[in-house]
Amino acid sequence: MTTYTFATLDPRPANQEGVLAYLASNPSMGLEVTVSKLAEACSLGNIDPQHLGGDASVAAIEEAAVCPLPPQGAQLVTIRADADSVGAMAVLALREEDVSVNGNVGVRVSVIADADKSHSEWSPLDGFRPATTFEALRAEVMNFRRPLEERVDLVKSWLTTGEFAGSAEAAFAVEQERRETVDLLDSVSLFDDCIAVIESKSRYAVAAAYGKADVVVAINPQFKFGGGEPHRKVTVCQKQPGLVELRSVFADLNETEPGWGGSPTIGGSPQGESSVVATDKVVEIVRKHLI
Repeated sequence: MTTYTFATLDPRPANQEGVLAYLASNPSMGLEVTVSKLAEACSLGNIDPQHLGGDASVAAIEEAAVCPLPPQGAQLVTIRADADSVGAMAVLALREEDVSVNGNVGVRVSVIADADKSHSEWSPLDGFRPATTFEALRAEVMNFRRPLEERVDLVKSWLTTGEFAGSAEAAFAVEQERRETVDLLDSVSLFDDCIAVIESKSRYAVAAAYGKADVVVAINPQFKFGGGEPHRKVTVCQKQPGLVELRSVFADLNETEPGWGGSPTIGGSPQGESSVVATDKVVEIVRKHLI
């Protein structure tokens, strides 16, 4: 059993002083802690290849498989608990338990990493299809009603066996939502025949927008971050690298609203805060940096 503990951090400015005090009294390693001040306060370092000037071609879970292990009893923290960051926690915990992360475990690490970097997911364009076990896992990892430690255990189970407890129920929930979102294409607007824009609360809004164009601006007007209050979240993404220079897009947007960032294929507005940048402005900046 691992000696590590796990926690999510609230990145909102109003709570930053308390979070900094918490980190000062709890030796922590960050996993994708994307807020600079909070990352610097992680006394055991911060694994975040895709943000804060790191190597965007490497996922956190990949680095967790090879980095020096934090000491026993360390706390592992993240801002956004997703398959990559929670997967990184699971990999570190397995390594501390002296479980090899090569072989089949390594193959599943690559599944999580590749999905994170390529934004690979089901599309309504494909019509309904049953969810895979990994797709069910990814959805359950984002279930903030579950304690983070439980979600880490689910990923550990999947990494080592390819299965996890409750996978059938999780898959059913994913499939139910898929049935409700196959008609989202009607909500997509097209700009310059190459930028798809959608405003929707659905987790499949980006997938629907990819049905119209390979570069997407998606606005979720009621995004919930870690179970917090609903707020406006903007996502900018491309189906594959080489369509738009996202680093430049985020650099321009940071001049108006600090905190934008992401990987070579997907990123977005500051985590935990309502974005104030108008949709038209985001589209204008994306258009400027099309390749």
